[in-house]
Formats: sequence, C-alpha cells, structure tokens
Amino acid sequence: MPSARPLATTEQRLSLRLPLIAQLIKGASLSQIFRTLHMTQQAGLTLLEGLDAALLSMENLFFRQALEAVRQRLNQGLPLYQALAEQPLFPPLCQQLARVGEESGTLDALLGKLALWHEQQTHELADALAQTLEPLLMLVIGIIVGGLVIAMYLPIFQLGTVLG
Repeated sequence: MPSARPLATTEQRLSLRLPLIAQLIKGASLSQIFRTLHMTQQAGLTLLEGLDAALLSMENLFFRQALEAVRQRLNQGLPLYQALAEQPLFPPLCQQLARVGEESGTLDALLGKLALWHEQQTHELADALAQTLEPLLMLVIGIIVGGLVIAMYLPIFQLGTVLG
C-alpha cells in the first residue's frame, strides 16, 4: 500500500493548517511526547531512550520528524532546550521549561508539568469547541428531521387535494 503514506502526509499537513484542529493535534501530540519523556525520566532512562520511546508512540509524521531532529541534535551534544528551540512545532514555553529543568536538575518534574499543561489546554479547547458546535448540530438535525417529515406528509396532502 505505497500510496497510503503520501495520503496520510497530505492529510496531516492539512490538519495542521486548520486553526482549531491544529491546536487540538498539537496539544495532544505535545502532551503525549512530554508524558512519555516524563515517565522514561522517572524510570531512570536516558533522554535519548525517552525520545526513542516517544518516537515509537508518535503517530503524527511531522511530530515524528521533529522528534528525530531533536534526537539527532541531542546526539551531537546540544541541550534539550536548544534542540527544541530549533523545531517550530515546540512552542517557546516548552523550550523555557526544558531549560529551567535542565539547569535546576528537575527536568523530569517539569516534563510532567508540561505534559499536564498541554493536556489541560487540549481538553479545554475540545470542550469549548464541542459547546460551540452543539447548537449548529441541533440546527442541522432539525433541518434533516423537518425535511423527512415534509417528504413523508407532502404526498399525503397531495393525495387529499386530488381526491377532494
């Protein structure tokens, strides 16, 4: 199935350009990345091993490419915060907290806080989006039901005028 990968790449590229959808995808992906790094750091694994685990669990191709680039830069001796700064998918907050964590020796705790913060932001955005779309969905359902009712009763009314 060689054509599936270009299709998936195109779909993911488009979804990262849609404003609300992109925020949801980025938030979920960042939460997943930092949660994995947090757990691997707590388990005593190296940062490179944690990035390998995050790479294995990441489905989004663009975040996977960004993680691979971060991993390469860490292999070259760059600190995590500088490697993150080179990737546009990682916001400045991630870079700043990674820097503070590396300099203070509390990287695992700050990775956990980053994961939690991104998770909360994503949930809040998803809830707001659902509340915004709910009235629109009710309207669409009402139009569909109304159309079905009219489609069912219109022949009966026409039959009454023909017989009457």
